[in-house]
Amino acid sequence: MKHLLLLIPGFFLLCSCNGSYTRTNMPGDISDGKALAEKFYTFLAKHSVPGINTISSGIKPDEMNHLMNFADSSWGAMKSYEFTSGKSQIQKNNGVRSGEIDLYYKANYERSVNKETIIIEVVNDSLKVTGYDTHPDKQ
Repeated sequence: MKHLLLLIPGFFLLCSCNGSYTRTNMPGDISDGKALAEKFYTFLAKHSVPGINTISSGIKPDEMNHLMNFADSSWGAMKSYEFTSGKSQIQKNNGVRSGEIDLYYKANYERSVNKETIIIEVVNDSLKVTGYDTHPDKQ
């Protein structure tokens, strides 16, 4: 009888683990996103739209080029940037991992301090920048 009682909880434990999960704000996910953001900022500093295209999805080259020209004429060159916070939500269902990582930065330009957001899409082991927003910090 003792053996039967030990097997029953183990049976339910095995049946309830189907490999699906949702996780939020895991440090490893944020670190993975930050590594991609470093590449993004490197390409941004060099005005390398082709470089940005290699790590992004859905960002149109002409819009990115326009944004870089606008930033240069309005705020000057970027002098530095600093990670301020991030959030993530990653799901795994039926063996497919997907989700989003949002990273927030403070960027110092020659004539402005901006708040910036980099949005990263996660699909299995692939991370792609899908959004970038920059605007002056009104504080």
